[in-house]
Amino acid sequence: MPPACRFTREQIVAAALAITRERGFDAVTARAIADTLHSSSKVIFSAFSGMDDLLAATIDAADAQYRAYSADFVRNSADPPYKAVGTAYIRFARNEPNLFHLLYMRDRRREDHSGDAENIERAENEVKQVGNLDAIPASLIADFDYAALGHIHKPMKVGSETLRYCGTPMPYSLSEENQQKGILMVEMGAKGDVQTTVLPLHPVHQVRKLRATREALLSGASEDFVSICVTDVEAAEMVGLRELLRAKYPNLLELRREEKKTVELAALQERTETLSPYELCLQFAGERLNAEEKALLTEVMNAMKEENA
Repeated sequence: MPPACRFTREQIVAAALAITRERGFDAVTARAIADTLHSSSKVIFSAFSGMDDLLAATIDAADAQYRAYSADFVRNSADPPYKAVGTAYIRFARNEPNLFHLLYMRDRRREDHSGDAENIERAENEVKQVGNLDAIPASLIADFDYAALGHIHKPMKVGSETLRYCGTPMPYSLSEENQQKGILMVEMGAKGDVQTTVLPLHPVHQVRKLRATREALLSGASEDFVSICVTDVEAAEMVGLRELLRAKYPNLLELRREEKKTVELAALQERTETLSPYELCLQFAGERLNAEEKALLTEVMNAMKEENA
């Protein structure tokens, strides 16, 4: 049974935050927090599931502190909000260098980024800055009537109609295939009255990826910008194929062939997608299952169906 905790989660996080301020986030250890609280390190883990849980809570507390600092600075500044937000960011970096480093310059490669700004879908040719300097919390600009965000090629909203990336007017990368490009028209009336309309653009030549046999590709033609993958040729057969295809596809960007193993894997996947779980198990086990084992497998599959129904 874990020892009774003499400290709340808030008190433990406050100690971790104090250590971060003074010595940096890397100095936050169970031993260091215990020394700060004049306690045993075991007591900490009665309030947190582990160090990862505690460190995540410390980051959240540092983020909350920055948001409060920024909001207070903007509220009391004589500058326009857009300038005050930037000034608050710079002053926080100067006044709280270790907290700033934790929030915007730490090594995030081992962290889960599924929901944050660094995971916004970007084109292949878009460069992310070191750390997270190109990302700020959306809440910092939520009070503006409209925020026109830039640098991301894909048009998208960030939580609301008034925080948007307009995207590029034309595709600049193969990763932008099938993206609907357009111009964003913003009409602003009284305070808070903002209307946005997307005016779609249809480029004369789209960006597309084609995957087919040699015969199928040579029987077609397109002036779009294309990346072509040929599925049925060997390396030696690629000689001279580019010139033949370029006559059909004058804006050919890339030509490659599909390796035999990739083709076989794709064919196998296509076959298995039509099989039931029971058939897949039989295919995997082959003739190794006797009648009794097949009956047991059927019983298990039926039980799973009932459970998921």
